[in-house]
Amino acid sequence: MSGGYTSAQGSLINQGQSSGMYSVPTNNMFTPVGIHLDDFEGAESTEAQLAKRVKKNDSENSKEQTKTKVPPITITSLKLAQLNEFLATLKIKDYVTTYMSIGIKLALTTTEHFETVTKFLQENRIQFFKYQLSQDRLLKYVLSGLTKMPISDVVGLMSEANLAPVEVKEMNIQKRRYDEQCNYIVYFKKGSVNLERLKQVKYLGHMCVKWDVFTRRELNSTVLQCNNCCMFGHMARNCHRNKICPQCSENHEVNKCTIMLTESGDPQVSVTKKCINCSGNHDATDIICPKRAQYVTYVTQQQRRQHPRGNNSERLPPPPLDQQNFPQLRNPAQDHLRRFQNQLQEQQASYSQNVNRSNTSDPPLGPAATGSSSYAHPPTPRLESNNSNQTSGNLFSFQEINELTTEIIEQLGKCSTRKEQFDVIMHLTIKYLYSHHG
Repeated sequence: MSGGYTSAQGSLINQGQSSGMYSVPTNNMFTPVGIHLDDFEGAESTEAQLAKRVKKNDSENSKEQTKTKVPPITITSLKLAQLNEFLATLKIKDYVTTYMSIGIKLALTTTEHFETVTKFLQENRIQFFKYQLSQDRLLKYVLSGLTKMPISDVVGLMSEANLAPVEVKEMNIQKRRYDEQCNYIVYFKKGSVNLERLKQVKYLGHMCVKWDVFTRRELNSTVLQCNNCCMFGHMARNCHRNKICPQCSENHEVNKCTIMLTESGDPQVSVTKKCINCSGNHDATDIICPKRAQYVTYVTQQQRRQHPRGNNSERLPPPPLDQQNFPQLRNPAQDHLRRFQNQLQEQQASYSQNVNRSNTSDPPLGPAATGSSSYAHPPTPRLESNNSNQTSGNLFSFQEINELTTEIIEQLGKCSTRKEQFDVIMHLTIKYLYSHHG
């Protein structure tokens, strides 16, 4: 190793002496990897490998673009033969068409084809509506605090605050706090601003303003209705159809509708309304429209399919409150009372049988007949009542009271729970009331 180092140093000195100056060598004794790859059969050069890698990256990017979900385009003013002819002109071969009641739904595979077809339909003024691509969806914010003014003035005020909205629209306010109150919906591109950035803009045109995220509330949260053609399922921003009046279904603005003139006092024009969706006698935006209810049901079903566990907007009604669905829970005290009642009924039935048997059989022999001091089987006492005075046969004797008191004290002294005490009392009651005889 040292010898190799000395020879290299000597060659460096010799080169420096021959050239008159020292020079640094640009190679060493190690051969760079890949320098002789071309000598092997089937090997690729470095340039070929680089080109192959670039081509692979391009193909992966194209696959990612193809995987991007492309929304459909619904065309309402063309026939299928005309649509196929237009797509052939655009050299688009990968597509699927579906007939619908309102037109033809066109499904494309790439975003480039989607943008090409959209541009072509707009230039040729073909009626259609579409949905935005995921990357083109805009952020919506509500701007409140400004008075009613032209949209161009609102955009100018925001440009002074270094804000670049894509579009600004005036919101409909049902109950105004003052005559000139006006709120605006402001559209921004994704990633351009956020709510925190907007809240830093507290004043526009020397007026205090407030920013908030645009949300749909209550019933309108599931109803998506176009303000241009009054159909459900898309917004006016992506609608390129003719303007439809929500009151009479004609092609004009709502402020030019003859029905509005009639309601304002013109008696010469009919006041019959017509919904564009169901042809009913009501506005297209009325909540009583049956097509509106069908659309809400459809959207709810789609949401359940996409989120089967997360959607609890509609719950099944509870079962009826009956013994089968909600059986009564077991209570130890009630079970014990039920057993005691059964025992009492059995004792009463047994007592009744003994009474009937004693009445039908021969009278028991007394002490004189048997030669003993007591009855062979004591007669069952009969409880007789007198309305004026109770006889001694209805009361316990002093000896029975003494025995009962003594037994109660002894038995209760052995009890450790209330249940055992209750059992003792019930047992002694049955014993002395029905079966104990003096």
